[in-house]
Parts: sequence; structure tokens; C-alpha cells
Amino acid sequence: MKLHLLSIGRYDMSLQAIEPPSKELLEKVRSEFGLNEERVKEAIELLKDWIQLQPHLPKEIGTF
Repeated sequence: MKLHLLSIGRYDMSLQAIEPPSKELLEKVRSEFGLNEERVKEAIELLKDWIQLQPHLPKEIGTF
């Protein structure tokens, strides 16, 4: 089991690595919600923009 440490200001949180969903589950979710690669990428960009507008959230998104 991999553990990662995320530091935000004075807070430290241990995060467990999450296994990605199976290909079958991913296809089912995308089908049910009408998602494709383009819509997912667009949603990620919108979320990143929204995060930048939130003064109480960290501005840098870490990589794990």
C-alpha cells in the first residue's frame, strides 16, 4: 500500500493511493453520464479555473 503525504499550510494529511477504475466501469460511467474525453478535459479545466478564484484554497495543485 502506497502512502503519500499532503501538506497544506500547517495541516498534514496522509493519503492512500487509489486504484483507477476498471475499463468496464469507466465505460459504464461515461455512457450513463454522456461523457467523452473532450468533456472530461473541459470539466477539469473549468475546475482548475474555479479553484484559482477561491481565496481559501491553495493555488498550486500538487502531483502524487
